[in-house]
Amino acid sequence: MASDYRVQQRDFFMTIAVLLLLLVFGGSSISRAAPQTYFPVAKQTEFRLADWYLKHLQAMQEPSLYQRLAEPIEEYRFLYLPTFNHPISVRVTRSGQSISLRAVMLSGKGGYEPGHILAECKSTLTTKEWSRFQELLSRASFWQRPVLENPEGCDGSQWVFEGAGSYRYRLLDIWTPTYDTRKRDLRAFVECGAYLFSLSGLQPEERPY
Repeated sequence: MASDYRVQQRDFFMTIAVLLLLLVFGGSSISRAAPQTYFPVAKQTEFRLADWYLKHLQAMQEPSLYQRLAEPIEEYRFLYLPTFNHPISVRVTRSGQSISLRAVMLSGKGGYEPGHILAECKSTLTTKEWSRFQELLSRASFWQRPVLENPEGCDGSQWVFEGAGSYRYRLLDIWTPTYDTRKRDLRAFVECGAYLFSLSGLQPEERPY
């Protein structure tokens, strides 16, 4: 009887140990994999994409464009993260003849914690507005421009542009395009961001352009 008790006791503690290992290693692998559903995370962008940008998009209740690249839609998102002011995202989606816009402003700060949804705007765009937006994207060479862009700074703002649909996806992450704009050839991106702000009805606390 004593031997059977020791066997049962040993089995019990082995089961607990296995469960703890699964919780620690399995849970951490799940948390590391989760950002991949939002972005194609690479080593050099892991902090920004897997932590900083992700938590703001989740607070905004925004979907992953990366996961929607195979859907029969065309979709773009501009995520504006000013270090000391409210974050804003503007997403434009074209599905067939329907063109919709969703914009969100958070209560937090772009360089810190996101906070909660402070304002949300939804609207339908005209084909003329869509065409103007496409013209700005084309002038910015959105689908051809190198993904990584320098320089970077400590403060300022991050302008994150995403595009997805028809089996393609692109992300451009630009630090403060209003700095040295002409030299960095970013005028079209500044105009694109300003145009999306005007369509959304949400304006940054400080004019970034």
